[in-house]
Amino acid sequence: MESFALTTKPSVATSNFTRFVSGGVITSLFLFILTACGGGGGGNSAVPGQPQNPLAVAGDTQVTITWDNVSDATAYDICTATETITQPANCSVHQNGILSVNSTSPAVISGLTNDTPYFFVVIPKNANGDGIASAVVSATPFGVVLPTPTGQLNDTGITLCGDYAFDSSGNHQNDLGCALAADAEGDPIPDGQDADSGRDTQAANNSDSDGQKGFSFSKIDSDGFALSDQSATAFSCVKDNVTGLIWEVKQTAVGLHNQDDVYTWFNTDITTNGGDSGTLNDNASCEGSATNICNTQAYVARVNIASLCGANDWRLPTRKELRLLVSYDRSSPAVDTDYFPNVASSFYWSSSPYAP
Repeated sequence: MESFALTTKPSVATSNFTRFVSGGVITSLFLFILTACGGGGGGNSAVPGQPQNPLAVAGDTQVTITWDNVSDATAYDICTATETITQPANCSVHQNGILSVNSTSPAVISGLTNDTPYFFVVIPKNANGDGIASAVVSATPFGVVLPTPTGQLNDTGITLCGDYAFDSSGNHQNDLGCALAADAEGDPIPDGQDADSGRDTQAANNSDSDGQKGFSFSKIDSDGFALSDQSATAFSCVKDNVTGLIWEVKQTAVGLHNQDDVYTWFNTDITTNGGDSGTLNDNASCEGSATNICNTQAYVARVNIASLCGANDWRLPTRKELRLLVSYDRSSPAVDTDYFPNVASSFYWSSSPYAP
């Protein structure tokens, strides 16, 4: 049996191995492999891999960047520029190049100029250095003009008049032209009826191209912009051009705005709830169906988080505001279904704690 010492190069560790010799022939050999540590002789020296699925979502003067995290990355830098990025490691060489360090997904890049295209890459890093940058993504921030209530009121939508048949035929009618003095049966058509005044009677306002008679609506997309084609049937919100208010449009698809969802009235604000916060969650059913989520307060919060139509100041309407959508010339439902196509004939909550 012979023993030997084994020294690694550079000299960082020494080990022994032993061989058995029989008649000048090696009969067995025990080999020990020592993995050196310290002194630069080993350990994990890998940089992170490339982040996948980068996404840029534009907002008002900002863009939100998301990506799939890399398992061996400890932090991420984001290069932002107004031209496509070809040298992620040298962000400043690009037009308006700025490096945001130690970011996490989702990351909000703010202070941007609306209507200017921006480009982004995500750079992973760890103690060994920068990893492979993500693919370049781009987004253009935009400004959303939030509605300002005008203080004006909608008309009723009634454009026909009724007769006075009590003292004559007894055949009451309410679908007569207001310019007539009497109907075919000789019953008088009195002046001063609802259809004789208001926006509904004004030629400049009563075109049905933007809503029934005096109503005027605009269809809004999910980002808060008016649709270029107002005859489109897919839209997220409706702006009432008379009152200045913007309304959510219920959808048929399963999701946050589904037309079949049911909510309880709930408001914990003692200054507005009339002394009763309502019901937290009772026989309600809504998308997600999580405990305590199917009430009006939770729903408003969720819609604001989602920034429906680019806005985050959504609220329940007052009773009076809700009534401004009613078109009294129709029923089941009593609204313009060209703009509110998925509205059911049912009861609806308002912000008012008491609705006699």
